[in-house]
Amino acid sequence: MPLWASHAAGRTAPGGRSPRRGPYRLPGRLGAGGQGVVYLGQRPDTAPVAIKVLRDGRGDGRPYIVTEYVEGPALSQAGRHTGADLQRLAVATATALAAIHRAGVAHRDFKPANVLLGRDGPRVIDFGIARAMGHSLTVTSSIVGTPATWRRSSSRASRSGRPPTCSRGRG
Repeated sequence: MPLWASHAAGRTAPGGRSPRRGPYRLPGRLGAGGQGVVYLGQRPDTAPVAIKVLRDGRGDGRPYIVTEYVEGPALSQAGRHTGADLQRLAVATATALAAIHRAGVAHRDFKPANVLLGRDGPRVIDFGIARAMGHSLTVTSSIVGTPATWRRSSSRASRSGRPPTCSRGRG
């Protein structure tokens, strides 16, 4: 059994050690999604990181992505925001999306579960299906994103043979 699988099942690697990816020890699972499992990664000389072990690949040589670890709940788990708190959250999240778009990237799966509420404000995460704007590898009939977060007209469009589109807050 690959180390990542034994860890995902709540067991440690042989010899009582935490499983590893590269120089990182993986002491805990943070979550999972369509493309892989995300673990907390630790090294003695650096801050904690988030490591997504991708489902692609074979055996223990599975590819992985190392990103900043953001301590805090996902927006989807944080409850309702109102008043000035809601306004700050909306402005900060819109600013993050604008910066992402200025960098020429389309997120393609923006949803409350992909916004973490860190100590210094919201962070947009999980660029697993992001693409450079103007460089789509998606064919007309493919569907990307999380269906539960699509607007109603997008699901109707997909039944009609057209791909769903970003709602930009309308729907």
